[in-house]
Amino acid sequence: MPTLKPFQIEDIARAALQDGAIIAWEPGMGKSLAAIAWPLVKKAKRTLIVAPGSLHRQLTHSAAKFFGVELKPLKDRNEFYRHQLHHPTTTGVPSRFYLTTYTALGLNGADEWNDAFGRNGKSGPNKHLVARRKLWCAQHGVTYDPDCGNSLGVTRNGITCIWSPTLARLAEFHQSFDCVVVDEGTRLQATESRIGFGVRTLQPKF
Repeated sequence: MPTLKPFQIEDIARAALQDGAIIAWEPGMGKSLAAIAWPLVKKAKRTLIVAPGSLHRQLTHSAAKFFGVELKPLKDRNEFYRHQLHHPTTTGVPSRFYLTTYTALGLNGADEWNDAFGRNGKSGPNKHLVARRKLWCAQHGVTYDPDCGNSLGVTRNGITCIWSPTLARLAEFHQSFDCVVVDEGTRLQATESRIGFGVRTLQPKF
């Protein structure tokens, strides 16, 4: 375990009393330590850390050096299923940590975003993806539902009409993570950002 400075101990202790917190330390003040310490204090079973790819090496090194924790990369939907994240956590197992980027979480080749997303905060069908959908249906003898095709990305009665979901959508649907840590939280501000919306799709306990 690392030797924390007094302000780090105080801030993490305060954050431990909350199910959500913002730790706004300046660069070099140990945010990578807090990214591991806070979920451990909260006794989270599965933690997802979302950070720019340029910080992954530092985060992985700090987690291993100071906490003996492995950050498992989560790059796409295939790795999501390979790590069995679509299944509930098993009781009695150690806390597990996963590391992804904003792009992998909220974009990653998914079809649920249309080309014009962000215009007045409204979503609409992506014409190219709808065409691809129609072709797939024709090739597989499936009846194409034009209503769903014209509603790509729209949520009705808790059901979102999508063809290929984002990693964020999968994680939230399966409630894969009880804790999410976001580095550079300013990226969450934009209501018309696919990346920001991807993170805000997640609704973890912590």
